[in-house]
Formats: sequence, C-alpha cells, structure tokens
Amino acid sequence: MKLSSVEEEKLGFKRIGDIPGFLAPIIYADAIKSGNAETLMKVLVHNEWDLLSLITLYIHSTNILLENKIEEAATTITNVGKWYKDLKQKDERELFLRSVTNNFNEEDSSLANYYLGFELKKNAQYKDAVISFEKSIPYIDIKKKIKAYEQLSMICEHQFKSFNKALDYTIQGIHLIEKTNAYSNEQKIKLLQSWEKRYQRIENKGNIIISSNGK
Repeated sequence: MKLSSVEEEKLGFKRIGDIPGFLAPIIYADAIKSGNAETLMKVLVHNEWDLLSLITLYIHSTNILLENKIEEAATTITNVGKWYKDLKQKDERELFLRSVTNNFNEEDSSLANYYLGFELKKNAQYKDAVISFEKSIPYIDIKKKIKAYEQLSMICEHQFKSFNKALDYTIQGIHLIEKTNAYSNEQKIKLLQSWEKRYQRIENKGNIIISSNGK
C-alpha cells in the first residue's frame, strides 16, 4: 500500500500538487544543475510530507497498541517499516519490523517477517533471514511465498552450500508457480524456465560435491 493511500485512509490527509516520489532524484539533479531553487523546493516539500506522515503514523501505531488493536497495529507498523526503505533509513526500517515480529504472533507478523528477511540477508545475517522467511511463508500471499522460497534457495546455495536444502526450496517454489493463477501464462512460462535452470544448476553443484567426495 502506498504512503499516499494510507495518508488518505488513516490520517484524512490528501496531498495537493505533490511530485511523484520516483521523480524526486531527477528533479533534484536538474535543480542542482540549473540552479533553479524553485523546483528544488518541490522535492523538499515532498520529503517533508513523507517525514511528517511517518511521524504521525508512528504516533497512530503507538495509540493502537495501547488500545490493544492487535491486527491493525501489526499491519500499520509493518507498513511504516516498509516506507523507511524508500527513505533509505535502514536502521529505522529494521527497528519497526522487529517491533512487530517481537510483539505479535506469527500470523499477524508474517509480512514483517517477510520484509525483515530481506534486511537480514543484506546484513549477512543469513540464519536469521532463513528463520524470518520460513515464519512468513504460511500466511503471506502466493507471489510473496514464491519470492521467499527463491531467497531461501539462494541463501542455501550461495551462503550455506547446502545444495539439498536449496533443491527442496526450489521444488516448493516450482510447485507454487505451477498451481497459481496469479501470473499470466507468459509470465508463468518464464518463471518456470528460470526456476528449472536454478534447479539444474544447484543439482549440478551437488553432484560435483558428491563426485569429489567419492574420489
């Protein structure tokens, strides 16, 4: 869910004349090059609104916690953690996600565990990343399940060199792709081709290890 949508739904605030977030770096670079401060102000105002919204949502999340609205609190805090990624605030992002995983059950914190898995992987905390992804899988939507299995397979293949486990995760991902209707036929074909290549690569690595040990 986009921050602007949550602003309207939760805060009753609608931005007027705001620039799209993805244009901010382009506008900023152009303003620096041209020396036109007016366009630069649009970027600063956009960032100011982002920060004010995040602060307000943090207060809103705290109030929800105090009122014991558990499910809404988990979703709201998780979304705040996601938005910090767009602001390049890595520490704050992880803090918000962990506040969900530490205080809510696995179902309510499934999205937080999913996004936390990516953060932990980036930080080379691979064992913790595996735990987070595995906790998220039973409750997240099928596209995220497939991405989670992909990440688990990659960690086991490249970091742990556990090729049998990597194959297990790959097989589970392939099964999900085969049975889902979440992709077009063309997308599904491309995904299956990619995952089957992954399977063959991992299987070959495992066979090389077995051959080496047999000598």
